[in-house]
Amino acid sequence: MTPLVSVIIPCWNTEAFIQQCIASVLNQTMQDFEIIVVDNGSTDGSIRTIQALNDSRITLIELSENRGASFAREQGFLKCKGQYIQYLDSDDLISPQKLEKQIAAIMNQQNAIAFGDSCFFFDDENPWDKQPEPNHPFYFTSRDTLSFLLNLYGLNGRAGMIPIHAWLVPRSLIEEIGSWDLDLTVDDDGEYFCRVMLEASEIQFVNDAPVYYRKHRHRKSLSREQTLKGNKSAFAAAESKLQHCQKKHPEDIRIHKVFAKHFMELADINWPEFPSLTKAALRKVKELGGTPHVPHIGNPVLNRLKFLFGWKSMKWLSWKKNQLFPSSYAGQN
Repeated sequence: MTPLVSVIIPCWNTEAFIQQCIASVLNQTMQDFEIIVVDNGSTDGSIRTIQALNDSRITLIELSENRGASFAREQGFLKCKGQYIQYLDSDDLISPQKLEKQIAAIMNQQNAIAFGDSCFFFDDENPWDKQPEPNHPFYFTSRDTLSFLLNLYGLNGRAGMIPIHAWLVPRSLIEEIGSWDLDLTVDDDGEYFCRVMLEASEIQFVNDAPVYYRKHRHRKSLSREQTLKGNKSAFAAAESKLQHCQKKHPEDIRIHKVFAKHFMELADINWPEFPSLTKAALRKVKELGGTPHVPHIGNPVLNRLKFLFGWKSMKWLSWKKNQLFPSSYAGQN
């Protein structure tokens, strides 16, 4: 019998979390699913932990080496059979009613997608005690998917975030948009779901079906680790998202406004460690018509002085202070 939902879980050295992750799927109120776990060459006990669950609905694919989460997701999709696709990272969780409520919301709508609230928690916290983040400016139902997307990207103020496992997507839509971009290591999910949202007929916000996003106190996430490779990936992902939006809606000038601001933020993130990326980002800002947005400097004094001396000078001073006094200035831009 073909399962209604395929849950695709990439895994790499998450022995401490993978059992709880899979349990959050096995405990769903809607039980018509399969679980495809794609192990990316783990060197810990992840595979033994998965095998010990001994559930016929779990399929384990073992890769010989770590080729990234996107590659693992792609392999899982090629193997799965479900009508709807649920992506889930191996250290995250979904609430028991997540699949049932989202299926009910989009079952009879062609190419509609669903998402729900997000709860963030640290390793030493009980995730089920956490409350959803206040994301009301970004979380709503809409058939105007471009406006939804641009609002999420910061059209009307600050930008928002929807974690990958908050979404439920019909298989037909995924087959339409194509595969993951395997060249991206950072914001690969952002680029992928940009395509998903642009091609969707409707975006349905489903209340009371939250997901739980784990934050690690003592381990860096790849998506947050500032390296030249990672920052190049974030820049490439931004360029791809811009192209997707322009191709789908070539006449909408709001796209220029949103992405000019976004590339200004990328210029800030890369300065002064990676000046070539800052230069490329500022060139994109100019191509898009400029932006009144000025990057924020974490140090309040330097943030005020940026209007006199420029944000790059003040960011450089802040960066120097972080180098000299890392404990005193931790967390400042």
